[in-house]
Amino acid sequence: MFPAFKYDTPSLLRTTVMLWIIAATCAACVNVAAAHDADACNETRTDVTEFFKTLADKTLATPLGADCNASAAEAALDFSQCSDGNKISFTHSVYGDSIAVRQGEAEMSWYADTEGIRRLKGIVTRVSSLNFSEGLIYNITGNAATEISGTDTLTIVHADGSSLQIPIVTTYAVRPGGSVITAEGDTIAETTIHVAGYNFRIADEAGCNSRATYTATRWEAEGRDFPVVEWVRYSGWNGNVESVTLSAEEKPARKTRTADRHVAEYRPGKLKGLVISDLSGKTVRRYNAAEAAGTTDYGLPRGWYIVTEEYDDTSISEKKYFDGQK
Repeated sequence: MFPAFKYDTPSLLRTTVMLWIIAATCAACVNVAAAHDADACNETRTDVTEFFKTLADKTLATPLGADCNASAAEAALDFSQCSDGNKISFTHSVYGDSIAVRQGEAEMSWYADTEGIRRLKGIVTRVSSLNFSEGLIYNITGNAATEISGTDTLTIVHADGSSLQIPIVTTYAVRPGGSVITAEGDTIAETTIHVAGYNFRIADEAGCNSRATYTATRWEAEGRDFPVVEWVRYSGWNGNVESVTLSAEEKPARKTRTADRHVAEYRPGKLKGLVISDLSGKTVRRYNAAEAAGTTDYGLPRGWYIVTEEYDDTSISEKKYFDGQK
């Protein structure tokens, strides 16, 4: 699928390059993860591209992109009449609470989480890879409405070893998204639309510069592990590819927690101790079971930390934000 430039490279070379890129990416993950094991989960989606083209024309007043229109908040995307499309599977792995990998049959994406912001850092396929210097904003925790623009550098590496760097303009926006009716007929009453994209200038065969864009639009819902609807579009490059997928998640799988409760209350078994580290992995607080049960004020500066609960047979880590009081 990525990028616009295609090569007739032997399959052995493509496979070798793919394995090399994945190995390099995973090596970077291991360095950041600091020996934390990866937790994996599976995602299944349905290809609804053709159905969505007709649906969008009827439902959305204007094409929804980085300039997503306000009418989308009242719009209802109804997939109840959509016949089954091809199923697409992904595996998600998390390394050290800061690196996330989404592995599909044809491509792999990886993300970095920093201070509540998830950024798309790179995409790897069998014939090429895309890498961002800063990372394209994918999600910002807790923001119901925002617009952000910036600049970055996109590096494209091809299977034949050639590469190029392109300066790009990045955008990210969040809007109320209205309701979505799933293929099963269930109504998700409130969604939030996240629109991430970038654009750059590219020379055509006549030597004229034209604008190339990438836009990823996602309808997210509270309690859902994966986007309800995911719409990816290319314009001016990559063959103007457009794809839309619908989540096959039958019901919300994410368990919510009360933010001001102690994390140990939600874990079964006997707690041995609690370790709090900064994002570099340096331990800043350590408590035994009795101390952990009786401590609510950790006396730490405001910011993100890694909280690790130690049990007899396992350790469980998660990233938490402390407001400077607890």
